[in-house]
Amino acid sequence: MQHTIIKTSALAFLSALTLVGCQKAAPATPEIKDQVLRVSTVTTHLSTFSEVGVYYGKLAGTENATLLSVLGGRVDAIDADEGTSVVAGQSLGRVNSDLATAHRDVAVLSERIAKDALERQKRFLTDGNASQISVDQNELAWLGAKNSLIDAKKAFTGAFCITPIRGVVTRRYIEKYQELAPGSPTFSVSDIDKMKVTVGIPEAEIHGVALGNQAEISVADSPEKWKGTVSRLSREVSPQTLSFEAEITLPNPGWRLLPGTSATVTLQRRHLVDQILVPTEAVLTSGVETYVMVEANGAAHKKVVVTGPSSRTETVVAKGLEAGEHVIVQGNNLTADGAAVVVTRSAP
Repeated sequence: MQHTIIKTSALAFLSALTLVGCQKAAPATPEIKDQVLRVSTVTTHLSTFSEVGVYYGKLAGTENATLLSVLGGRVDAIDADEGTSVVAGQSLGRVNSDLATAHRDVAVLSERIAKDALERQKRFLTDGNASQISVDQNELAWLGAKNSLIDAKKAFTGAFCITPIRGVVTRRYIEKYQELAPGSPTFSVSDIDKMKVTVGIPEAEIHGVALGNQAEISVADSPEKWKGTVSRLSREVSPQTLSFEAEITLPNPGWRLLPGTSATVTLQRRHLVDQILVPTEAVLTSGVETYVMVEANGAAHKKVVVTGPSSRTETVVAKGLEAGEHVIVQGNNLTADGAAVVVTRSAP
């Protein structure tokens, strides 16, 4: 029995020695903090930051007119279609034009007769052969005839679909022989040599926006970018949208931009000079803390910062950095405060 106990103890002792030997033979795994990480950096310096805002709107011609058939009636002729270039005063069609012409001719004659009667009564008043009341009554009749002539000319213009502006026909609402109700639209005309897009700028972002500010305009499904400027800016916030209305004007060579197209406007709001800028990707957050990693003497150091305005590529650092520091860009999220790093690429 005693011999069996001694044999078992010896086996246990040999097993322990074997286990210890195996542990010593296993290669040691270095901890992550002891690894040297390869990083790339940028050197901070004072620069100018252009603050921008992104807004959305619809493109439109700089001048736009919708022609109306005042009297209504049958469409007798169509002389223009979408895409037709037109000049101011040009007739684009005819809608019940005979009736409109007759109304105008009657109104012209009535106004002339009423004006002659008024002038005659004024002469009679000077000669003592008429009263002031008679003059006033004739003047009232002339003013009524003058108003009727204005309405008749408006109806005549509508009947002949006369455009008040030059440009291009952007829409035709009518078909030949169609019967129109009074006040129906006939054509839309726009001057699209230049385009405009109206956007709403929130109150919190209006600082720095002024007439002449530059903007970049893009439209869906087109890689092309257009340059424009702020040509109109409201001075009062809209109670409906709680924003300031800004109009951006841009050239439209070849009429490649079409009215009604949705547009994205990247607008320069203000320029901040002598700012510390870092790549936006260099800025990290942890909870409520914002920080960057900088390299100094072969080690990474965490620096808590206060950031300002930013764009997709750059961020202003208002506090926490000085010019000449080496901010880690690539590898910043893989290193820790005090960890050894090797800079493989440094940009000025």
